[in-house]
Amino acid sequence: MVRILILDDDPLFGQTLRDRLRRKRPFPCEIVYVETAETAVAQVQNSDEPFHIFLIDQRLGPGPDGIAVMEQLGGLNPQADAIIFTGLNDLESGLRAIQAGAYRFLTKPFDTEELIWILRTVVEHQRMRYERDWLRILNGISQEIQQSLLADEIARHLVAGGVQLGYERVRVWRLCPANTHLRSLQFG
Repeated sequence: MVRILILDDDPLFGQTLRDRLRRKRPFPCEIVYVETAETAVAQVQNSDEPFHIFLIDQRLGPGPDGIAVMEQLGGLNPQADAIIFTGLNDLESGLRAIQAGAYRFLTKPFDTEELIWILRTVVEHQRMRYERDWLRILNGISQEIQQSLLADEIARHLVAGGVQLGYERVRVWRLCPANTHLRSLQFG
């Protein structure tokens, strides 16, 4: 499930956007709306599951602007992508957002259908990035295994690779033919 955090100091806009996205439901998602940068940071820090997408207004009232908050949230949740909302005639902020690492910027007011199309693109991009990372790790594991001569070395590479792939606990069982007992190698 995709987790989306909306940060906008205008409750009417933020809640309306949240409700429209929930109603349209472009993919299975959980949408959290907050009004302040401090609440957004707390949400990301205290969340058991990471957020995948941040939707952030550039102008947030007193305090840091949306780009600064995006950078702070990105430090806490580096796999997430951000979309920054700017004012109609504020292309300079949009370009600054892209240079700071935003996936995209949109000028307000925008069409919800356009945002949904962009969100689908972000989700697909993240899925491809995830698969690419897995393939890179699997390739490394494969190369290590091919260079190993002993079964214990192969098992260690398999288990260590499982941990690299994100599994919390990995165990390989090996049957010792001489005395028919199982031997376990475990990491994590």
